[in-house]
Amino acid sequence: MTAASLEGLDRLAILSRHDIGLDFVDVEACTERGIAVTITPGGVTRPMASAAAALVLALAHRLRERDRALHEGDWQQGRFAPTGFGLTGRTLGVIGFGRIGREVVRLLATWEMRVLVATRTR
Repeated sequence: MTAASLEGLDRLAILSRHDIGLDFVDVEACTERGIAVTITPGGVTRPMASAAAALVLALAHRLRERDRALHEGDWQQGRFAPTGFGLTGRTLGVIGFGRIGREVVRLLATWEMRVLVATRTR
């Protein structure tokens, strides 16, 4: 939301971003117009972590390759090929250990993987 995009929005009282950070919002322009600006820092944690965990599982079980084989009519490869590899005992690398990174590790804890974390220090 830029200052220009706020023009003519005289009844706008609150701008809520369903994410974290305000890098896409001209907070100064909102303040000048009396528009409250909010974020929802926890709002995207579970969906993002769930998506990351789903991708880990999809990669481990070669779902893309198996889906492609089925769609191409290769039933042997699609249905009966080795299903990938197990996650137990494998290493999970997590870059960033904020809310989302921690939730990814929590969601994947069932598989008892070794977890390596790289995060910036403050």
